[in-house]
Amino acid sequence: MTTPENDAAGTPVRLSTRELAIVLVWSGGATVDQTSVAVGLSPELVTTYLDSARAKYEAAGRRAASRGELREQLTRDGLVGYLAVALTLLVALETPSEPQARS
Repeated sequence: MTTPENDAAGTPVRLSTRELAIVLVWSGGATVDQTSVAVGLSPELVTTYLDSARAKYEAAGRRAASRGELREQLTRDGLVGYLAVALTLLVALETPSEPQARS
């Protein structure tokens, strides 16, 4: 039987795709407003998704009240590698590309 103690010992928490995207961007240091722009949702909806992800970790007996605690849980679940990819994509999307010179 799965208990919060078992989950805390290592069973990853299942986040929805949207929760994961929002949590990865926000836990990397973006504000709620920056996260909302990055994912194309309102700040209120971003906050709702963050609260939902935190609640899933809390239900599994894993603290995720702060940005640091949530990032720690992502690390434990092996998701931080995706954080680097997500942030790299965000930077690439926000950086205007220069026109290619013709040879």
